[in-house]
Amino acid sequence: KIFYNGVLMLFYTIGNAVGPLMMVKPPFIEGMLGYLVANCLVFILFLVARWRMAVANSRRLLLMGHSSNVNMVPAHTYIQEDISDEQDQSFIYIL
Repeated sequence: KIFYNGVLMLFYTIGNAVGPLMMVKPPFIEGMLGYLVANCLVFILFLVARWRMAVANSRRLLLMGHSSNVNMVPAHTYIQEDISDEQDQSFIYIL
């Protein structure tokens, strides 16, 4: 949670610093280009995150001994413990 809040604050600060520099007269070319670049960056980061989750799913399924059945519930799940999805090796991402 701390990492995500830190990244959010970093890009919020960058947006506040760069935003006024993009305010120009009505064709708004610089603003639209900045918006387009930011959306392309978000899309690329989304694909990277999805790829990493797919790799983690395949590794975890191999460790659990399943071939392709994602709907099976493992024998030991960490429901009551407060651990992340990285620590819970039985957690499967839904893609």
